[in-house]
Amino acid sequence: MGSLGEIHAKNVLGLTLERASNAGYDAVDDQGRKVEIKTTTRSSISLSASGTKAERLIVVKLDALTGAAKIIYDGDASHVWDLAGKPQKNGQKSLALSKLPS
Repeated sequence: MGSLGEIHAKNVLGLTLERASNAGYDAVDDQGRKVEIKTTTRSSISLSASGTKAERLIVVKLDALTGAAKIIYDGDASHVWDLAGKPQKNGQKSLALSKLPS
């Protein structure tokens, strides 16, 4: 599922994707900034509790029925990590999509 969001973000925003499973970020934008792309069909996203190497975060929401993709956040990555709160036992932070900055 993550690859679908990455391809959508690449096509819409002109990003250069990194190799699959690249540590810390998924793409680079035209200004050379590292970009992390999160894709979800749910009402929340999971973030690594250890943080990110990315400066920019893009969140793509896929419609579970139609597969239609929509970018619902494109902005500062560190701010979103700060909003996510305390890590869970699985080493992830969770953030409701409704709490993403507009």
